[in-house]
Amino acid sequence: MNYYKFTVESSNEKKEKISVSKFEIDIQKLIDIYNKEIEYYYEFCYGKLDDDAPRHDEFRAISKIKKELENALINKSDIEFENNDYIWSFSGRLILNSEFNSVDCLECNKNFGKDEVKIKKWSIGESLFASGGRTMTCPKNHFLYSIMEWNS
Repeated sequence: MNYYKFTVESSNEKKEKISVSKFEIDIQKLIDIYNKEIEYYYEFCYGKLDDDAPRHDEFRAISKIKKELENALINKSDIEFENNDYIWSFSGRLILNSEFNSVDCLECNKNFGKDEVKIKKWSIGESLFASGGRTMTCPKNHFLYSIMEWNS
């Protein structure tokens, strides 16, 4: 099985970006997600939006990444992505549904399987001024990944 890897960044107290984790995910799983997005694009966007619509840019970016992933699969090699919004945003659903192979915690310099990490729900605020989601930590409680899933 071939994997794609990407680094998750966060900010420290000085608001500097730091790498906190690196996830390893089956290439085919991301290709499957991109295929669904491409189907959606053709059904709802192609020929229906202005030529300069941001959705067209997203389609081109996703198509390019999908081709890179398919080439890695054909060549039976792993591929690594850093700082790519279209990898991060589409991989989030795989990560928090424990559909990844492993994750490196860069703080404790250890690799963990999906059964070793902890996922916790979080929320901030109340009533109409609240948001929430899930956060993943390693067994030593180091931050690995977080996503906001709702906002009132």
